[in-house]
Amino acid sequence: MKKIIYFALSIAVIAYIALMIYVAAVPDLSALGAWGQALRYISMYGGVALLFAFAITNFTGNILKIVLLILLILVTIFYVFVVAFPDYFADVFGLS
Repeated sequence: MKKIIYFALSIAVIAYIALMIYVAAVPDLSALGAWGQALRYISMYGGVALLFAFAITNFTGNILKIVLLILLILVTIFYVFVVAFPDYFADVFGLS
C-alpha cells in the first residue's frame, strides 16, 4: 500500500514542479482571475503539503516516529502562520 501512496505522491511532486515553472514563467497571474489566485496559493503551500504527505506516510509506527510527526505538525502550523503574518513575525524576531 505504501508503494502506491509514494507513487501517487511522486506524480503529485512532478505536477507541482510543473506548476511552479508555469507560475514563474507567467508574470501576471491576475489575468487568469480566480484561477490565477488559486495557482499562486498552490505554488506557495503545495510544497509544504507534499512534504507533509510524504512525512506522514513515513512517520507511522513506533514512538520516535510519532514524536517526529507531532514536531512536523507543529512546524507546519508555524510555517503557515509565518507566511500569513510575515510582518508580525518579523517584529517578534527583530528583523524589521
